[in-house]
Amino acid sequence: MSEIVVYDEKGHAVGCVPTDSCFKKSTDRAPLTYVRYVRDNKKEMVIDLKSLVGITRIVCVPRNDGNSVFPGSVYELFYYGMDGWESLGIKRAEDYNVEYEDVPAGALYWLKCLTGGVEERIFTFTDKDGIRFF
Repeated sequence: MSEIVVYDEKGHAVGCVPTDSCFKKSTDRAPLTYVRYVRDNKKEMVIDLKSLVGITRIVCVPRNDGNSVFPGSVYELFYYGMDGWESLGIKRAEDYNVEYEDVPAGALYWLKCLTGGVEERIFTFTDKDGIRFF
């Protein structure tokens, strides 16, 4: 696991600290670091939230190569139109997704990270099939 992020009822990330130092990389906000799990260590990950908090969601980010969407990174979404690749704009991710409005339906898309990973894939999206990579 790369990161674990706990959100309160207002949608804010809550500062949390694992009680065992072997899990500290899971809360360092660095998506390329990760916790290496050893099957025989028999440790449980316990997180201290420091106060009573109403939790609305928990995001677990798997070990990755930096080619996912991460808060603070900058992205540009393209679609393939009549004149080739056309930009739908540049946005900074506030969370582990990035949202665009007025995206043409039924197109071929390309999300490019301008601040991180270099592996990119084109994809389609439909309500029926979800995301389909090529």
